[in-house]
Amino acid sequence: MTHQTNNRPAAEVLVKRRQTPSLIWIVPIAAALIAAWLAIKTINDRGPLISIRFDSATGLEAGKTKIRYRDVDIGLVEEIRLDEDLTHVLVRARMDKRATPFLTESARFWIVRARVSSEEVSGLSTLFSGVYIALAPGPEAPVSNRFIGLETPPVLTGDLPGRHFVLKAGELGSLDVGAPVYYRQIQVGRVVSYALDEQGKNVTVRICAVAPHHQLVTADTRFWNADGLQLKTESLLTILSGGIAFATPELPDPSPSAAENTEFSLYPDRRSSLQKDYPLKQRFLLHFNESVRGLTPGAPVEFRGIRIGQVVSVDLEFDMQQQTFNIPVVVELEPNRIKLTGNGQLDAQAIIPILVQRGLRAQLKLVNLLTGQLVVNLNIYPDTPAATIIQGGSYPELPTLPTPLEEIAGTVSRLLKKIDQIPFSRIAEGLEQDLADVGSTLQTLDATLLRLQQLLHTLDSEVAPSATETIETLRQTLQTLQHNFAADSPLSTEASRALEEFSKAARSVRDLTDTLERHPEALLRGKKGYE
Repeated sequence: MTHQTNNRPAAEVLVKRRQTPSLIWIVPIAAALIAAWLAIKTINDRGPLISIRFDSATGLEAGKTKIRYRDVDIGLVEEIRLDEDLTHVLVRARMDKRATPFLTESARFWIVRARVSSEEVSGLSTLFSGVYIALAPGPEAPVSNRFIGLETPPVLTGDLPGRHFVLKAGELGSLDVGAPVYYRQIQVGRVVSYALDEQGKNVTVRICAVAPHHQLVTADTRFWNADGLQLKTESLLTILSGGIAFATPELPDPSPSAAENTEFSLYPDRRSSLQKDYPLKQRFLLHFNESVRGLTPGAPVEFRGIRIGQVVSVDLEFDMQQQTFNIPVVVELEPNRIKLTGNGQLDAQAIIPILVQRGLRAQLKLVNLLTGQLVVNLNIYPDTPAATIIQGGSYPELPTLPTPLEEIAGTVSRLLKKIDQIPFSRIAEGLEQDLADVGSTLQTLDATLLRLQQLLHTLDSEVAPSATETIETLRQTLQTLQHNFAADSPLSTEASRALEEFSKAARSVRDLTDTLERHPEALLRGKKGYE
């Protein structure tokens, strides 16, 4: 039995393969596919990774701080670490795919915090929601993933419509980034930035005028600094942070609106902005021997009270050979300020030499007694000796005249010298002697007046009664004469007859005289012989 059992053949196991997979694998495969699809979708939807460098990371937190544009979340800070130089903070953030077009080299990032300044108060909402990083897209530029963040918010974002202009000024004054720009006391823009030019002689101020006000700026527009030092300010804000104002003169043929980045001059005040610019400028040298206290660079040069230039420099030189001091004053004249009328043509550069030949001279003139301010006054003095412009130096030299004050001082000095030569001591001695003589004369006169008074008293007591009787007698005599010589008095009648007889006798004598003149022989022959 046992032997038969051991020799029985072994059973054959048949493995039957199934043609279709088991349903149990469908779930993990689907899960894997969904995971792969989600992974691919996540990768495709995920935006670029960018890095932003800031000076500090105050308020930033990895995994919490968001990047926003127009208050919409477009990114999240993933990592915050120090830069390689340990002087800056490098912030790595994952951006939304929709923000990719904004990530150009001109894009700007800054941290929004609560800020209080003279211009504005901003970012107060971050006191409750926390700080965030703001994005301001810029103009079209190449795509980038590395940026340098701003420490302060930009004054104007790149997407704000408007136009930028460049202003050139000698000094910045009280202007600052964010200072307002006014037109007719209405704010129409802000100061975007400022910097020194390459030579370091001027300041370049960049402003932005928002639309539609940028169309008010033309080639004829004048800009000036409307800071708080002026008596008339555009607003209270200009007292704190300064400001810029502009105006466009009304012309019969106005210019079109200025283009982007057009350059203008920034004048220190409104008055100087109204003055006309003259391109032709001639520099001349003046020498003064008197004191120039009160004459400073920028002081006006006037011709009969009208400004035609300004003082450029005032220096002091010592001549080693002559052992004397010189005060060279360089002035800058604008000949085009002198308008030419009448027929003929004359080059503007030849005006000054012609006027010098006619007697043009330069003098110092005091214009303010309180401050002692001096100006250079030009005028024509035809009676002065002839002079010409001296060439050969750094600048042509104009002839000068002494200051009227110096002439007066010289005259007074000469007068004082003459007065000092007067012998006042001898005059005083003679005056004392004269006063003594006058005293004695007064005593004599006093005695004379006393005697005269006594004489008048004698006349009044003794002579007056006799004189009264004499006057009465004389009056009676005059009455008698008047009675005797009246027209109807006998004496008058007799006198008239006597005068008639005398007249007849005179006629007879005249006739006799005539007869004798014609017939002198009548003296011998008589009247009969004559007949």
